[in-house]
Amino acid sequence: MVEACADRLYGFAYRLTRDAEAAADLVQDAFLKLWEYGEEVKEPAAFLYAVLYRAFADAVRRGRLKRRYAADAGLSEPPGQGDRAVERMEWCDYMAEALAGLSDVQRAVLLLRDYEGYNYAEIGEMTGLSESQVKVYLFRARVKLKTILRNRM
Repeated sequence: MVEACADRLYGFAYRLTRDAEAAADLVQDAFLKLWEYGEEVKEPAAFLYAVLYRAFADAVRRGRLKRRYAADAGLSEPPGQGDRAVERMEWCDYMAEALAGLSDVQRAVLLLRDYEGYNYAEIGEMTGLSESQVKVYLFRARVKLKTILRNRM
């Protein structure tokens, strides 16, 4: 299960937190919960995302997690890519900044649907929202993201 889910789970956590250490902690905590519940869990991947998202939301609410939305430091330009690498880094920074303009719930729902490919019912299960709420948050997130991106161009 770790081999199958760890990288995608970490990517999701990192996109939520924009902090490598916090993302790694959230992933580790999610796997520990899965270990605790063991055979009781019917859908391990969905369980991991749900646990991670709830831990993230809890940490934000309690002020224990400070999110960083600055550009990732230490990215070097691939050899021979020139301006394309710079443009790609700028676009990543731009998208990270745009995603930072969304609420935590909007960002999580958008990433789970568009990046991870989960359906509305699965996202609702992971986040504790109804399917209708997931659809509303997703719609509003897309509208807000579109507005943010339009205003920046």
